[in-house]
Amino acid sequence: MNTRPLHHFTSGRSLNLLFCLWFWIFALYLSVSVFGQAVYTWPYTFTTLAGDAGYGSADGTGSGGRFYNPGGVATDSAGNIYVADTSNQTIRKVTPAGVVTTLAGLAGTYGSADGTGGDARFYNPNGVAVDGSGNVYVADNGNQTIRKITPAGGVTTLAGLAGFSGSADGTGSAALFDSPSGGGRLRECIRWGLWQLHHPQNHPGG
Repeated sequence: MNTRPLHHFTSGRSLNLLFCLWFWIFALYLSVSVFGQAVYTWPYTFTTLAGDAGYGSADGTGSGGRFYNPGGVATDSAGNIYVADTSNQTIRKVTPAGVVTTLAGLAGTYGSADGTGGDARFYNPNGVAVDGSGNVYVADNGNQTIRKITPAGGVTTLAGLAGFSGSADGTGSAALFDSPSGGGRLRECIRWGLWQLHHPQNHPGG
């Protein structure tokens, strides 16, 4: 016969009830958080600004423009969008009205040549960024370089050496990259690179 005092049963039952209560409160909170977000109506409307199903390289307006594996995008202060059209080996510009033009590069032709507009060459450009003056910077992934494009379409190699990968710091072609991509890393690279061009002996903030 079990002769344990009643308070042992009472304490155990209280703890179990308390645990169950907290468990159901947590479950209720979790369900509200998850499913509440799932049914939340976002105050945005998504439309296709440019391009259409399928691929190509045509300039045009709206669905008349074509892209081929577009990669990184960036915008300038006027609302123009710049696209690294990776498999076309070009950099495209899209106005707020959806007008697509080729800023630099020649569709279907890769290389590393500097030049203006269609005379310049890229090799799988991946990421882009824009500065306050409207210059576009490109992470030219296959060339292992960072390219600069002026608003007029003039392309120069800002840093890196085409065809050579590495991690060396330096100025211009003395710096080496290994498959540079885009996003924040490209913006940081530009910020640091521009500082180095103007303050080669100093660090930012130094």
